Amino acid sequence: MRTFLQTILLACLMGLPSLFAQDYFLAKRGPFNPDIPSPEAFLGYEIGDMHTRHDRMVAYLQTLANLSPRATLVQYGQTHGKRPLVILIISSEDNMNQLMDHRKAHLQLCDPDAEMPDISQLPVFINLVYNVHGNEPSGGEASLLTAYTLVASEHEEVKRYRDQSIIFVDPAINPDGRDRHTHWANMFQGNPLVSDPQDAEHSRLAARNPP
Repeated sequence: MRTFLQTILLACLMGLPSLFAQDYFLAKRGPFNPDIPSPEAFLGYEIGDMHTRHDRMVAYLQTLANLSPRATLVQYGQTHGKRPLVILIISSEDNMNQLMDHRKAHLQLCDPDAEMPDISQLPVFINLVYNVHGNEPSGGEASLLTAYTLVASEHEEVKRYRDQSIIFVDPAINPDGRDRHTHWANMFQGNPLVSDPQDAEHSRLAARNPP
């Protein structure tokens, strides 16, 4: 009996980090629209369990845009590797319906010769840019959690963000570098996980020059 209880306790303790990893970001920002999948539900693994390819990040953001009138996905360019550069635009439904009018008003603010628009009800434009360097991948993963929260959360604080701002989420401005690193890290990921910075998962230099 003691061995059985010890086994159950060990299993629970092993599950705690994953539980906390999932809940610490989302728990205080619910409830969430059940019709919109979380990143974990869409990807099939929790954020942080492995590195997410850029095409799957884009597919998830496109899913948010397809399922919610609060979001739309815009492609603004293409990388040398022919990967799309995208931005997810998020706001309240009212703001999204007036997006071009809000854009025009903001441009007027930058033009000293233009008539000053009424800014009393003008939403703030917020630009969130993630994942610049390919081997610094956590930003791209965080962008998926951020996008999900801003689109699906019904929390009053998140509602105020949507009502009072138009938010741009750019998940990765260097998708080519990200995918290069993502393939490497997933290929060499240890099981159980290895924290040694000299492990091949964390250091391509160490892998090329083994001791």
